[in-house]
Amino acid sequence: MNIKHIVAIFGAVAVAVGLVAGVAQAGGGGGGVFGLIINELMVIPATGEKEWVELWNKGTEDIDLAGWKLTELTSPQTASSTENTLLDLLGVIPAGGLMAFDVGTTKLNNAGDSVGLYNANGIEVGRITYGTTTLFPSDVGAPSAGYSTALKFVGWKAVVSPTKNLLNRGWWQE
Repeated sequence: MNIKHIVAIFGAVAVAVGLVAGVAQAGGGGGGVFGLIINELMVIPATGEKEWVELWNKGTEDIDLAGWKLTELTSPQTASSTENTLLDLLGVIPAGGLMAFDVGTTKLNNAGDSVGLYNANGIEVGRITYGTTTLFPSDVGAPSAGYSTALKFVGWKAVVSPTKNLLNRGWWQE
């Protein structure tokens, strides 16, 4: 066995362990009840671009998003913060597929917010909280302009090179 084989084996083990750990986190996109997780989001996009939330179907069956929704908080830094619908979802995400949803230009709060994913039965199956909020503990700090926030093998991280509609790069590629 040469060094390339050892690196490939180590990488495969890291992916398997990281995915299990990332999905098992309390707030980190978690849920995954139906194999669908929040995988990445862009909060402060480049000028002229839109904010977006990316979902990853890590399951073995296609998922029809009819009736699913994304939510976010109004006034997340205050005690009177409430959760509102960010976007009603439509479409089908194939098994193993990714789908990013543009959510606007000023919907996500730059200093902190919490994005929830709810299935057609109204059950929360995922959540990512960033920055400062009053309702939920934060998974990661508030992102900088142009950086996305992505689920990595060791939790949520700020990413210099967003990977919209692509699998997130591993920690060894940062």
